[in-house]
Amino acid sequence: MCGTAICSFGIYNVHDQSGITEGGALGLVLLLNHWFDIPSSLATPIIDIVCYVLAFRALGRKFLEVSAISTLSMAMFFRIWEHFPPVLPSLEDKPLLAALLGALFIGVGVGIVVKNVVWMEPVYFMVIIFLKRETSNYCTLTQRTDKTV
Repeated sequence: MCGTAICSFGIYNVHDQSGITEGGALGLVLLLNHWFDIPSSLATPIIDIVCYVLAFRALGRKFLEVSAISTLSMAMFFRIWEHFPPVLPSLEDKPLLAALLGALFIGVGVGIVVKNVVWMEPVYFMVIIFLKRETSNYCTLTQRTDKTV
């Protein structure tokens, strides 16, 4: 839960406030929030559930059950942050700094989550599925998946 708290804090307080976006499901969450005013705490579990349904057959029930905890945790922390104004100053006029600071929060948060053998970015389920079928390495498959999304 610590990893999802750090990641969602960075997305809400840095990327979302400065107009920086993400790729994959996190990017879609920001897009839905920006264009349709759909709260991130609602969009996150909806997008993740769709991805879980698609990945269930390939990855198995246990992996998805554990990963679902990170989805609920992410939505919960987004809901908490949405009740407060941003706590960091706006970096809208400094996009490079905003991107680097946001990436730091997201990188640390995702690193903690992945280290604990769960996955919070459901689009990367495709990477795990491809790793089971191909001899490519993780970095190559992640880049291909990001380009696809």
